[in-house]
Amino acid sequence: MLVGGLVVLGAVTYDPSKATGLDGSLKTLASVPFGVVALVVIALGLIAYGLFWCVRSVKARL
Repeated sequence: MLVGGLVVLGAVTYDPSKATGLDGSLKTLASVPFGVVALVVIALGLIAYGLFWCVRSVKARL
């Protein structure tokens, strides 16, 4: 419900002049309090997920 509500909110308040790509969203996230910490946690999670799939691919039996 939360994600759906945010999608609806984004669709209603959409302003093309303020739209940015991934770069803009990461810069915005880094500028808020604890934003850098959130980015580091997200990066570590993605690295751990990638390592998990690497280990899983080696250990998988086909």
